[in-house]
Amino acid sequence: MLIQVAYVFANFASGSYFLTQFARRVVQVYDNDCNADMEKNGERMLQNLIASTSDGNSVFFDVGANVGDWSAALIKGGYVGRLVAIDPLSKNLSKVREKLTAHNYPNFDLCECAVSDRVENKKFFINTDPALSGHDSLFDMRSIGYKEGVDCVEVKCTTLDELAKQLNISKINFLKIDVEGNELSVLKGAKSLLSQGSIDFIQIEFGHAARAARVYLHDIVQFVNEYNYKIFVIKPTGFLPLDFSPFTENRYSYINFLLARDGALSVLNGHILKK
Repeated sequence: MLIQVAYVFANFASGSYFLTQFARRVVQVYDNDCNADMEKNGERMLQNLIASTSDGNSVFFDVGANVGDWSAALIKGGYVGRLVAIDPLSKNLSKVREKLTAHNYPNFDLCECAVSDRVENKKFFINTDPALSGHDSLFDMRSIGYKEGVDCVEVKCTTLDELAKQLNISKINFLKIDVEGNELSVLKGAKSLLSQGSIDFIQIEFGHAARAARVYLHDIVQFVNEYNYKIFVIKPTGFLPLDFSPFTENRYSYINFLLARDGALSVLNGHILKK
């Protein structure tokens, strides 16, 4: 009976622009979609969890560090391990250095490169508006309809496997990937680390930028499943297991996922949400 009433109301409400926009917003808030506020979208909670479980041997990789806000917030939250910040632009890494130094944090490496699935030089598209530097990418976002002005430079690309080898790192406790559409390629460039179970947790952003790379969420889910990781939606109060179906593909405009290695799931005890 309730379902029938709901359908009747939905048919009635669908005729109102304001009600349909309200309904869209309700779903967006429920899904935690398009929520970039670290203090409210669950990222701060995740940072606190990382920090609380870290020690001097912990290793954190920030791939796509930009100007270092995420890394600096992690340090501020009490993280005590080694930090590797990676970005293809020297001007960004200078700001990362300033922020980490301001926190008197000595245990970090700065790597000037992009991370992908092969070692090569590639074009990198930089927004002419510095306020939009978070949209800088190996892909031209104008190809999917963005109207932002961009400059193009050539940058060095490497793989996560190769970079870890160069830095003499065999274990990564937490890997954060925010590379505007190139997330799957970063994962593909870490096949050796993933197959050895050498990365406990991975945070990836997924959204419109993936369309510029012609990558579906299904591509990421299928790849990750080969390496025994569970996928969670990062929400303000915890981590919700992702039930993927073809209908999930268009559900999110911008969302953060947490990938957790099966052997490391116990760290999330008390934080996994019920469906």
